[in-house]
Amino acid sequence: MNLIKFLTSKTFFINLGLAVLVVIIGVFGVLKFLKVVTQHDIVVKVPNLINTSSLDAAEKLQDLDLHLVILDTIPYNNTIKPFAIVEQDPLPEQDVKNGRKIYVQINAGEYENVKLPVIKEGTSLRQAENLLRSAGLEVGEKTYKRHEYKDVVLGLISKGKPITAGTILKKHSKVDLVLGDGFTKPTEIEVTLNNTQNLINAPETEEIEGFEEE
Repeated sequence: MNLIKFLTSKTFFINLGLAVLVVIIGVFGVLKFLKVVTQHDIVVKVPNLINTSSLDAAEKLQDLDLHLVILDTIPYNNTIKPFAIVEQDPLPEQDVKNGRKIYVQINAGEYENVKLPVIKEGTSLRQAENLLRSAGLEVGEKTYKRHEYKDVVLGLISKGKPITAGTILKKHSKVDLVLGDGFTKPTEIEVTLNNTQNLINAPETEEIEGFEEE
């Protein structure tokens, strides 16, 4: 009977109300504390990092309490500054919580190295061009020298120096070709005829001044 009287008494309801109030205040305090610790309500807009150097991007993100993470380096693109950012995630102007990591890909600093393919003397011009392009190289100037076969490779040159298979070059480097002109050496008969023609076309010797005829 005493328990029933207590549960229906005014004192019980006062204590129950106080207990509920304490619980509510406690829950509110914990949520408020979590918001302060995690800064749940603070969001920032992701800046545009495209074509920015990784160093400048890191400083810019640090001011916003964001963190730069370089995922990968793409092959060099000469239309973009070396080591500049080419892709980012999240994209610019997106809202993110502070402390968020921003993932980027950057442009390489220069073209990668490639090996000069095997192009033997006597290889046709067309085949040599295909081999060079397949290796990531470009066909440069063509010079010709006397040879019985036309447009066959006689030598390869890079920056004025002869090169051979396996030489390390930067991708997109130009390789100059020395090619045959398709002409053969003149025969002995042709040489004799040319010499005879030169003698015929030579001017007559002038009469020596002071020479007296007998």
